Amino acid sequence: AKLQGTQSVSQVAGPSLGGFLVQLLTAPYALLVDSVSYLWSAGCVVAIGHREPRPERPANAHLGREIREGLAFVLGHRLLRSIAICTGGSNLFSGAGGAMLIVLLARDLDLPAGTIGLLFSASAIGGLAGAMVARRFAGWIGQGPAIWVSVAASAPFALIQPFLHRNWTLGLFVVAQVVLFSGVVIYNITQVSFRQALCPERLLGRMNATMRFLVWGTLPLGGLLGGVLGATIGVRPALFVAAVGTSLAFLPVFFSPLRTMRELPTLDSGTAGPAGTPPEPVLTD
Repeated sequence: AKLQGTQSVSQVAGPSLGGFLVQLLTAPYALLVDSVSYLWSAGCVVAIGHREPRPERPANAHLGREIREGLAFVLGHRLLRSIAICTGGSNLFSGAGGAMLIVLLARDLDLPAGTIGLLFSASAIGGLAGAMVARRFAGWIGQGPAIWVSVAASAPFALIQPFLHRNWTLGLFVVAQVVLFSGVVIYNITQVSFRQALCPERLLGRMNATMRFLVWGTLPLGGLLGGVLGATIGVRPALFVAAVGTSLAFLPVFFSPLRTMRELPTLDSGTAGPAGTPPEPVLTD
């Protein structure tokens, strides 16, 4: 939660600053400034004096086998599999909507770059709010329900995007972004914490790498999907399709045991199976 909150604070200023830089310097010079910021970040990392000891690599280590273990761990467990499908589906349609949203705001509505940056900053404010309430929200309705409710309740707010114009609907867009990203952060904090607690330490890297490959890999596919939809049916219809798809992404976790589990299983809550497979969940009332 602290990491999500820190990221949200930095993202409040980032989109606004980026938009105004594009407006003042034009896009190529804004990208140059952005590249310098990465060099600054790299310098801060290099300046860290402490070096962690390199973990010992087993003599029989094999990359292909380790990849298979990560895939088997994630896809072989019902709860992790449902989370991967939910997140991957949501990212697919979010990528499609995000690609078309920029086209709508910049081309069709002809909004200044600085204004677009300010509008996107609202998402970071929502992320900060989500980080602040995630633990209490999960304690209130239960950890399992918090995963699917956070998505099911917030994703439909994307349906405002196809109907945006240069009028009061932009205010609704700001509210929708706050709600959307509050839900995203609550979802991420709850499900990532569950994944970390469930996974044996030796598989943590493989589990996270597998999850990120599966759920981040859909983002560029979503951008491509959004471009194809925008070129064939138009920008606003493409945004509507993307919003509907995002709104339905919660179904895999809803139709899993997570729907009623107030407390999620951990590695210590049961006996692990062969090769460190996690215990099966125990449903609670």
